[in-house]
Amino acid sequence: TLDRSSAASDVYKRQAINGYMYGNLPGLDTCLGDNVLWHVFSVGSVEDLHGIYFSGNTFTSLGARRDTIPMFPYTSQTLLMTPDSIGEQWVFSFSLKH
Repeated sequence: TLDRSSAASDVYKRQAINGYMYGNLPGLDTCLGDNVLWHVFSVGSVEDLHGIYFSGNTFTSLGARRDTIPMFPYTSQTLLMTPDSIGEQWVFSFSLKH
């Protein structure tokens, strides 16, 4: 039987981007000046709060220009980005859980 206590069940929780787990995501390529839509969503419990940070570029969401978006459980947003910097860019997820 599976122990469903919180300490044991944390072992089975994973975060992913496009199906890739932490440390295995290949580069996400964008072209300078193109319009790029990011569809972001979060599932989980009240403990699963994330901040997603796009280094080197900004996006527009709900009428505001930002580089970081807070994600609460069971929320989603569409972000419009027009990359204006060249070179390698990073996407970070900030969370207390990982």
